[in-house]
Amino acid sequence: MGTICIYAIKSAICLAIMYIPYMLLLRNETFYRFNRIVLVSILLLSLALPMFNISPLAFLDNTEMGEANRAITEVGIPMIEIGTLRAELDYDGHQTLTNAPAQDKSIGWAEVVVALYIAGLCVTLIIKLVQLLRMLSFMRKGCLWTSEEDGVKTYCHIRNVAPFSWMNNIVISESDYNEGGREILMHEQAHIRCGHSYDVCLVAICEVVQWFNPFIWLLSSSLADVHEYEADAEVLSKGVDARSYQMLLIKKAVGTSSYAFANSFNHSLLKKRITMMLKKKS
Repeated sequence: MGTICIYAIKSAICLAIMYIPYMLLLRNETFYRFNRIVLVSILLLSLALPMFNISPLAFLDNTEMGEANRAITEVGIPMIEIGTLRAELDYDGHQTLTNAPAQDKSIGWAEVVVALYIAGLCVTLIIKLVQLLRMLSFMRKGCLWTSEEDGVKTYCHIRNVAPFSWMNNIVISESDYNEGGREILMHEQAHIRCGHSYDVCLVAICEVVQWFNPFIWLLSSSLADVHEYEADAEVLSKGVDARSYQMLLIKKAVGTSSYAFANSFNHSLLKKRITMMLKKKS
């Protein structure tokens, strides 16, 4: 268990070191796809790099370690404890075994830290699973009709739900479908084509492993922003009028909040999305 805790700390440090330059240099640039690649790469590297643990002792084979131990013994270490036995060595080379006092096995701070980390990991994992199951269950409840085109399944709901997508599924309310269905579906289909749901799954894994790291939650927010910028750019590239699309965003901005695992049309960063649409390309 201690190894898992050490891995998580190393992973969190790697992520923080790599994310800070992004936050300072690239966050406000319009290289949406490049920024997304950078953020996903940071996530993958933060998970992979801690596995490569190179220690100076790793270059010593068993023979060299044995010679090192013999050299230490020859210098004159008076006693070596093995389990509850004490091996006493005199300077003439004679060895006697005596019983060693039992060591104190009280719980130390390291065990407390590991226990707290495992508890936080389990709680975060349970929350993520509950969020995923609730979203999957909601897709089919209260659904008026469904349609499937090019492998993408659309669920139309009678309730006033904020449009969102997950993998190859889109959820939209009847009122949104009637009022701005074309642009909304184009936006959600852009999320699907770009594979944003896979990024969300990767972020969720890192959030579980690094639940204590504030930078993973900042990176998660940055990646969600990039997803929305990229989807908006895809919609505008299809010939949709930018002004009418921005008005649609403003109109739909008061919708209910979406699920954590979903890519939502009514994402809360409305001002930044419109600013990015109007911003001169980097």
